[in-house]
Amino acid sequence: TEAARKVQEGVLEIILKERSPKKAVEYVRSFLKDLFMGKVSYKDLILWKTITKDLREYKVRAPHVEAAKKLIERGWKLSLGDKVGYVITSKPGSLYDKAEPYILASLKDVDLRYYAERQIIPATLRVLEQFGVKEEDLMVS
Repeated sequence: TEAARKVQEGVLEIILKERSPKKAVEYVRSFLKDLFMGKVSYKDLILWKTITKDLREYKVRAPHVEAAKKLIERGWKLSLGDKVGYVITSKPGSLYDKAEPYILASLKDVDLRYYAERQIIPATLRVLEQFGVKEEDLMVS
């Protein structure tokens, strides 16, 4: 997501300019607090995937495929190579059950914990674990 990319870039910038893993951890924690307070832009949480084959040819129920099917059900025309933008919602079920086309959802529907744990923390840990930072160091309550 754009959110994960922005936070990862911010972490890299802090590490390179200030040489402070501690400040980088504080930056991530601050971003996560903003995320949980609804202060992160909805558009930065949209996941984008390209349709690479006919939807019936996908063997696994992928989130972007399920989101594409929901768009088609509502009359949208999608072709091979089209990008599908979707968000992961708080609905119960598997990840593919939780995927909604972004135009059919809003920030209040989004599973913020998913974005924290599966998008932002992994993206920033790829940099920060080189400095001994662990996942629990980034978690906010």
